This record gives sequence, C-alpha cells and structure tokens, in this order.
Amino acid sequence: MPDSKRSDSRGSGIRLVDTASFASLRQEQGYYVDKTGFLERFFHPGAATLFTRPHGFGKSLMLSMLAEFLDLTKDSRELFAGLGISAHEDVCREWMNQYPVVLVSFGNMQGAVTWEEARARMQEDVVTEYRRHAYLAASENVCRYDREDLEDWLAGKTGRRSREFPLETLTRALYEQYGRRVVVLVDDYDAPLLQASAHGYYPRMRLFLQDVLSSSLKGNRSVEFGVLTGSLFIVLADLITGFNNVTCQGLPDLWGADAFGLTCSEVETLLHRAGLAHRMEDARALSGRYCAGDNMELFCTRDLMDFVRHACSEPGPDGAEEEDGKGASWLDWLDEEDKTGEDGTEEDGDAPARAHQDGGDVLRWYAPVGCWIRRWGALAACDLARLLAGDTQACLPGPNRSGRHWQTVLLL
Repeated sequence: MPDSKRSDSRGSGIRLVDTASFASLRQEQGYYVDKTGFLERFFHPGAATLFTRPHGFGKSLMLSMLAEFLDLTKDSRELFAGLGISAHEDVCREWMNQYPVVLVSFGNMQGAVTWEEARARMQEDVVTEYRRHAYLAASENVCRYDREDLEDWLAGKTGRRSREFPLETLTRALYEQYGRRVVVLVDDYDAPLLQASAHGYYPRMRLFLQDVLSSSLKGNRSVEFGVLTGSLFIVLADLITGFNNVTCQGLPDLWGADAFGLTCSEVETLLHRAGLAHRMEDARALSGRYCAGDNMELFCTRDLMDFVRHACSEPGPDGAEEEDGKGASWLDWLDEEDKTGEDGTEEDGDAPARAHQDGGDVLRWYAPVGCWIRRWGALAACDLARLLAGDTQACLPGPNRSGRHWQTVLLL
C-alpha cells in the first residue's frame, strides 16, 4: 500500500491523509467516509466476488478495510470503534479477526515490457505477502513440503510444487496453521492483462492469470471466499465464468454501489466539514462520476479529495483554483496518453475503431478509445456503438458526464 502523506485542509478541521491503507488512515486520524456498513450486507458471499470500478473510486482502500476487519492475526477493535459496522455486534462477533487473510495487489506492473518481467512482478507481489507470514516456514502445523516451498520462495527460488505461482501454497499453509479457511483479496486483478495487451504477450498472460485464479479460488479447499477488484470486467469464459459461484458487480449494479466512490450526501458532508459547502457545483464539475441504477450518482473519491485539498490550500477568498483545474486530471491524462502508445511509439489517432476477437488487440483499437478504456473500464453505450461502427469523430464522454448508460466494453 502507498505510504501515507498527511495533509491538513486549511481552516477546515479535517485531515486528509493520502493513503490506500485503512489502518494508516485511522491511526493518523484522517478523514474517512464510513463505508463499513457495507460489510453487514456483504458477508455470506459466493466463492468469488468481482467489483469493477474506475480508478480513484476507493477499491484499494475497501480491500484494505476488509483485510483489517477479517485478519485473525490482528486486533482491529480500535480501528473500527465508532464506525457503522461496530453497531452490528453479531457481525463483528462472527467475522472480525476470525480468518487468515491474503491481500495481494497486481497493480505494480508499470515497466513490465516482457512476459518474464510481468510474471516476476506478480510473483514478487505474493512473496511480499509471504514475508508477512514468514513464521509459517518454521511451523510444525504446516506440512514439510509446503514449508520447503515457503522457504524457497522467501529465498528467491521457485517453489517446486507451486505450479509456477506461490499463491496456492500460501493459502494452503495458512489453512494448515490455523484450521480456518483463508480469505483471498486481489486488487487490480486486471493490471497484468492491460500491460500484456500493450506489449505483445497477452495470450501467455491470459493463460497464466487463468491458472493463478483457478488454482487460488476455484476448488481450493483452503479458501473461504475471494474478492477481486479492477477497472475492467473481462469476459473470459475460462478466467471468470469458470468459477462455480462468482458474483460480478460492475458500474450499473446497485448492490454494493455505495461502497465505492462518494454519494451526493457524502460529498455534501465532506464539503461542509471542509468549509466548502458553497462550492458543490464546482466539485461536481471537476469530479469524475457515474450513475448506478436509475438515480444513484457516485463521485470519484480521489477527485473530491484533491478538490478539497487544493481548494483549501489555494490563496483567495474562497480557495478557488480555476487556473489549476486539478479535478480535470481525467481529461488531462487521456489527452496525454492519446499522443503515444504505452511503449512510447506514436499511435495513429485517425485509425478507425474495430471490434477484434482477440482480447489482446481490443485495447489497441484506436488510441483515444484504448486509453479511455484503460482508465475508466467503460464507455457510454451510445458512444461505443458509434465507435464500433467506425465513426472516429464520436466524442469520448467527459469525466463528469452522467454515466447512466455506461456499459462494459472489453469483450475477450
């Protein structure tokens, strides 16, 4: 998780802490929009739940919060004191600190231009979690073969029985140690595929990720349930629908929608606490948002926090930042990425959009489309139809346009 950076909003009485670590946020008394009430609705999940949301909507923080709540190696009562879930004593008694937890993020894929580099990055992400459980390598509760594999991975070697990837071994060892099934949390599950699609090793990565998820979640008797987050709902018959009981929650779905991003009332409370209640319209204009269901508008958490941080630090009577336009970073990012591909080569901005069968090519249709999908994971249905018909003049939606008709576009 990123290191936290404390930022006191001038004259507002709230402290914004830039971190994806729930524990750091609470320990540093940072401003936290209470999403713990979702836990009361979430438990008793299926074998795996996939949540897809655009960047900046709090997916990593949600998984961090879930890990802190469940992890039996911790005492999380103080972290959750005063939050919504603490009022549900029966839920806390049954679930709080009752399960071994594995939390892995595959988001650190920048610069992995070859298949070998990408696989090594993914393995290192899991080995980092191994180090948190290094005691397993010396535990008599863990079988000898798994201890040997654990020692090999911790020493930088390839485990002999771990099918090229260490996640299955770790979940089995935790189950052997505690006699409780493991909760597996995977953040940015789609990042390896996005990187692979940009650098020509997509087929190998697809098969590899399929094996990783299948061995770790499908039919793994050591696992209680899994939660995956990412920007894209990747429709792969073997990758996702191969699970016996997977629940996929995307942008249009109402169940769990308010667990990510900020609702209108949460935005109003944030602005009021920051002394910026009069700038609601500015916040709306400069923040990414979409609409779940018919009328639940959800705002980008990162954009709102940046808006408050900069509005409270800028000089002037109302902390305005018209020149900076920090909240427009979505469009700035898109404009910059349109000029070149991820490998630094020039892209043909006038090339027609085409529907490819090979998922590795989908993100390389047409530079603005590919970059927008990589960032948001979705396009408006009307825009998608025009782009697939070859209309290169179709305008990509601004980040603050109501997303009532957002739909997933990556068909693999």
